Amino acid sequence: MGCGASEIVPPVEDLKDGEILVTLKELKMFESPDGKKKIAEFPGGKPMKVLNAEVTEGPGFTGFIKAECHGVQGYIALWQCELKTPPGGGTPIKGPKNGFMKRREGTPSDGLAKAAPAGAAVKEEAMGA
Repeated sequence: MGCGASEIVPPVEDLKDGEILVTLKELKMFESPDGKKKIAEFPGGKPMKVLNAEVTEGPGFTGFIKAECHGVQGYIALWQCELKTPPGGGTPIKGPKNGFMKRREGTPSDGLAKAAPAGAAVKEEAMGA
């Protein structure tokens, strides 16, 4: 029920220019890291090429990077700090960073690791038959 909203995804660290990241959810791309002019929207699972690995903090305690997807270049959120209200109330404070992207390298290797045992099992059955 409410558990999914409280799960924190660790943000990607140590970015490199040219690296490929994949969006974990629908994200908007902006003309600048101020988040004022939206230039595109991308669904979850879209690969993004990092054009500038420097993270710029924008509105809402959000970390933006310059990236490209489908020929569109702009600034997209890499992470956002969760806001926490102090126990006595008052001004919210920054909590942990929640990541909106992951490295693409993990996705293909997971698929290959799962495919290899299936192929081996089929081969064993053919030899035993």
